Amino acid sequence: MLLYVYPIRQYVTFTYIARSHIDQMVRRGILVFGRDWGDFWEAGSGGFRKVILHPLWYPFIGVSGERAEVGRAFLDRLSRESRLAAFEVVESDGLGETAVEIANRMEFLCVPSTWSARMAVRAGVRVPVYVVPHGVPRCFSGPPREPRHPGIAGLRRMKAEKGLRLVFFNMFHSSYRKGADLVKKIMERVQARHPEVKLLIKRHPGLEDPYLGELRKVGHVEFAEWLPPEDLRDLYDSCDACLVMSRGGGFELVAVEAGCRGVPTLVPEDGCFLDYCHLLVPVRVSGHPPSLPGNPIHTGAGWEADVDDATEKLLDVIENPGRWRERMARNAEALRRAFTWERAGEIIRHILRRHGWI
Repeated sequence: MLLYVYPIRQYVTFTYIARSHIDQMVRRGILVFGRDWGDFWEAGSGGFRKVILHPLWYPFIGVSGERAEVGRAFLDRLSRESRLAAFEVVESDGLGETAVEIANRMEFLCVPSTWSARMAVRAGVRVPVYVVPHGVPRCFSGPPREPRHPGIAGLRRMKAEKGLRLVFFNMFHSSYRKGADLVKKIMERVQARHPEVKLLIKRHPGLEDPYLGELRKVGHVEFAEWLPPEDLRDLYDSCDACLVMSRGGGFELVAVEAGCRGVPTLVPEDGCFLDYCHLLVPVRVSGHPPSLPGNPIHTGAGWEADVDDATEKLLDVIENPGRWRERMARNAEALRRAFTWERAGEIIRHILRRHGWI
């Protein structure tokens, strides 16, 4: 019997990933209970002898290190009560000392990409580190359909009536790390030649970010909603290209989701993208700046996509859609086979058995 602690009340990407893990564990007959991080801070493990924490570092350290002292004290008590393991992401090539210390108090650590695992070990994590890739929903293997969501249906009509072409960009959080400034530069250059190409900004409904104001200076449309898988699939199917210009990250699920739908997706040829960029549109990297400046957890460098190379490749995608769609149709099948939640579930079961958790 396991306890899986993750954000429930506040729906974030960690929530979606954790629920996908829990669903796969339940399908395999593993008895697992979910608990919100807020309740966990108040009640602790509540008698559970095996506890999975997702994520690990921000709850115990905070965004600026403000929780480190109380986090250590809480972890001391937990360690006496329960066996602990965690799912995390490594978003740069370095980790802060406190992050490494906390990771080494787990029985094992799971990260979503080969690069994340290598960086964790290089930073000093000594416990076993396993790669558990993210997946895409089963519905992403289905054929295109007419959208059920009125907003997406309206977007399709507008696109057809005005002869637009859409470039998808996800902007839910961490806009600098997501490369929003690079996306603006790329779109300015592309729109100078092709004004019919618009940026589709999928953003958090309550997002307040200076980069959003900058992106609104290029030709764009916005979609401010968290979508269920079927509608998200329809939104990807409405787009002609996707930009994922992140400076860091542990996996970047958007790139794989878009690629699984056959959307030509531009990604930096570095970091976590190395697991799958050969199946997308790899972009040359021009440097390795900090991925999250001032962050107490992810303290190292990431990578930065070359704007010139990205612009040239996006123009090629826009100007040669048939060739790119044909290529991506082949690669989409490979992506859908490689990145499934069922595969993630099998890896998780193997890890839990290996450590005697089930």
